[in-house]
Amino acid sequence: MHDQLADCRAFDLADDLVRELCSIDLPVEDVRSVARQLTERGTRRNAVALGIVMLGVVGDERDRELLLLLGGLGELTLYAAVALANSQPDRDRTVFQLARRVDGWGRVHAVQRLTGSRDPEIKSWLLRTGFRNNVMTAYLAHIAATTGDLRSALLESAVDDELLDGAADILDTLIVGGPSADIRNYPDALPVLVRFCELLTVAAPTLPRIRSVRTITELLNDSPPELDWPSGKVAALASDYSALLARSDWSDMVRSGLAEPQWGEVGFNPTFAIHNARTFTGRLSRWPAGPAPRADRPTISPHPIGHLNTALELVLLAAFPAALADDVRVVAQALPPARYPVLSGGFNVLVEGEHLAIPYRLCTPMPAEDTSARLSATQTKILHCLYSRHSDGFVRQHHLNQIIDATDPWIVPFVIKLVGEYVVDIVIDIKQGLTDVVTVDTAQHEAYGRFAAANPDFLHLTSQRVASYWRCYYRNRYPHRYYPGRIVLNELQEAAAAYRVPAMTTPPASTRGIRNPPNQMRRT
Repeated sequence: MHDQLADCRAFDLADDLVRELCSIDLPVEDVRSVARQLTERGTRRNAVALGIVMLGVVGDERDRELLLLLGGLGELTLYAAVALANSQPDRDRTVFQLARRVDGWGRVHAVQRLTGSRDPEIKSWLLRTGFRNNVMTAYLAHIAATTGDLRSALLESAVDDELLDGAADILDTLIVGGPSADIRNYPDALPVLVRFCELLTVAAPTLPRIRSVRTITELLNDSPPELDWPSGKVAALASDYSALLARSDWSDMVRSGLAEPQWGEVGFNPTFAIHNARTFTGRLSRWPAGPAPRADRPTISPHPIGHLNTALELVLLAAFPAALADDVRVVAQALPPARYPVLSGGFNVLVEGEHLAIPYRLCTPMPAEDTSARLSATQTKILHCLYSRHSDGFVRQHHLNQIIDATDPWIVPFVIKLVGEYVVDIVIDIKQGLTDVVTVDTAQHEAYGRFAAANPDFLHLTSQRVASYWRCYYRNRYPHRYYPGRIVLNELQEAAAAYRVPAMTTPPASTRGIRNPPNQMRRT
């Protein structure tokens, strides 16, 4: 049985297995014994996962510790969370215990099964810490606001800083939106925004709070019609939030944050710079003006919201070497306007001794068709690099193919980052484009080998993501050693060896785990 189950895809079989076990009359203890054998002695992931599914049907309090132990493994958290919810008498408390042990998709799966909990400790944890994960806070922000009852929590006489910071991130995430419910699906949104503003008038400013206020102010000044909020109340609230942004101590905090090295909070959170630099741009004298027009190069007129593109420059400048600053500014002014041009959660790399902070995703529309004709060759490469981080996979693929043959050292991280993402068609293009990575004395070998040698942790994390996506989506399509991402990573390691790459360190546990989509397994 173990070997037969091991060859099945547990995710596809789980719900059918639950229905079948619930529909037939089998001795519960016999089934439980088989399930324990699979979970305790199984050596293959799918067999263990299906054993956990079986315990969700026939298990009881005796299986609690085993399920918690196995649920701590990212690839099994979904199955363990469902099994605990279905088999334990103290459902919420047990899943809560698991949720605190995991991060990433494991945290997402566990917290989703706490929806509707009335436990005071769970509600408090959701608002302060529970919604945070290393995938995307948008998956859990709405659950935190509703199940955690953010409105009532903020109305308490004493609101601690951890709750206030949690509220700031939750509201910012709900407004920006994402793959789950957002501000439009939050009935308490308006009264929560009113109370949040009241609390901030007497609280010390922090960068996350300022970021959130900027996002809220934009929403109130341009609220979508589906919100259907009283216009007079919205206008008054927008004025109150604008007053917060106008305070001198808030602008001082922004100046202080932007004066830090790019590895500080601004460098790690490009969304902060986008949201707040445009408010304080006129006061940031430390940032030099863009390049003067050159007679031998066509100029590109900035968009009507030039102040937004000026703010975007602060993020994009950190993604490229200082020597390209003038070219980056020209490209930044060529980008079409967008309300949220980049998403936070970028990555940091070392390129020829310079630390670069590259945005996770670019969310601007496609540039005009004649844009490249008005850019220099270097500026065109910069444009392609930026759009290789676009939120649309087809756009990423198109622009990757424009730079895959280039060997400029600053282009390399944009290419390698895509190896660790989930679109296999893009990974195949990279494999086919990097033909000389292992060929000594070629420009490609030197560019990619030197980068891989200088960034072992980045390469290791990319390797972990390649493995996770292969397990989740492509294990039935490719043997592991033949998966294109695995082949590219092996070649990068080989090229790096020529440049005396040091032994790679193990990443923190929070970076590990498989990213399975949510399941709907339930006991029938």
